[in-house]
Amino acid sequence: MKAGDCVLQPPEIRHRVLECSPGFEVIEIGCPAEHMTCIDHDMPLPNGAVNPERVFNGQRFARHEADQAAWQAGRLAGVEVRDIGIAAATEGLASAQVWRLRQGATRIPAVKHAAEFVFVWCWRGR
Repeated sequence: MKAGDCVLQPPEIRHRVLECSPGFEVIEIGCPAEHMTCIDHDMPLPNGAVNPERVFNGQRFARHEADQAAWQAGRLAGVEVRDIGIAAATEGLASAQVWRLRQGATRIPAVKHAAEFVFVWCWRGR
């Protein structure tokens, strides 16, 4: 993974971190977070093969590579978006986008939503 990349892991899958780069930061969001977290470096993984179409509890893995993604006009004036594939992988249960200001824009307009859970991360700016 590189800066800006994103991975969606379907729920209830045993997993472990195999390696990471210096300075690597992970933001992990689970909703609902009804699971136990423990450290077991010797835990065998459930699947040695990479199969992005495999379905787990109605969801698939998604991997978003930021440097391969295309920016598109967003629904808000002055905003461009990059969809990261979570809506497709979860059959619409969740979605996520990366937003940035278009050339010449100075701020993101106020947003109203009816979502149950919203997470916003400001990478640069305020």
